Parts: sequence; C-alpha cells; structure tokens
Amino acid sequence: MSLEENFLVKEVKGEVRISVFDLNGNLIQYSKVHNDVTNGFRDLLAGSLKGTLVVDKFEIGTGTDATTVGDTALGNSVFSKNIVSGDFGLADNVFTMTLHVASNESNSGSPTISGAGLFTNSGELLVARALIDPVVPKSDSNTINIAWTWTFN
Repeated sequence: MSLEENFLVKEVKGEVRISVFDLNGNLIQYSKVHNDVTNGFRDLLAGSLKGTLVVDKFEIGTGTDATTVGDTALGNSVFSKNIVSGDFGLADNVFTMTLHVASNESNSGSPTISGAGLFTNSGELLVARALIDPVVPKSDSNTINIAWTWTFN
C-alpha cells in the first residue's frame, strides 16, 4: 500500500461559507454548505510531506453534478484566482482560506455560480469541491466572499 493510500480522507471535515454583497457592502445572500474532500486531498497530504504539493487556487463554476470523493475537476469552471493567504487556528485545528470575487470579476455571460473547488499547483489537482446552494447570480453589481474551512479531528 502506498503512502497516499494510508491517509484517511474522511477524517477531515470541510465547509464553505458564501457571502454575497451589493456594491454598498450590504449582505444580500449567505449560505453555508459542506464539501466533499476528494481523493486528491489524500494526495495533497502525502505531497505536502514530500514538499511537492500546495493548495494555491480557488475556482468557481456553474456545474451542478453531485460532488464525490472521486472528483478530479470542477463542473464548468468560469473563474479562478490564486490563493494569497490562509489561517490555521492551533487551538481549534481549523484552517481557513478566503476568496474574494470583486464586482468586475467573473461577469462574462452573467454566470450563475453553483460550485467551488480548491486546487493544488495552479489547478493541477482538485482537493475539495462543494455545490453552492442557493446558487449565486454573479454580475457587476455584486461581490462574493467564499471562506473555505477545514477542521482536522
């Protein structure tokens, strides 16, 4: 059995909080959903031990297929952005990364955002995926903040 196969992916719980604001900063939509931690996350842990993999990219998309641990891509990705920071709380074993989608980003075709994913090595490996419910209509009149939290037990 390989090092990657020894990791128990199910021991990590994740949730995604989506906040949508109008241009005046007023909250117009909020939701919290759970994500599936993919088999890619197991590979990420092993790769981190080897120093070869790092979570560095968020993607959002319009796909609506159910998430599974075997997912390798985000359904119909419409926007991606590099992750610039993360915060790990040692007291509660929670790691959080945040994505901000500005009013002038991801507006081509006025997409309805229904999914989000985290990737390693600039999109090489999907490590977590979530469906966003309710969906978020993206336009130049709103911004989106997505906080992705992993709890390690």
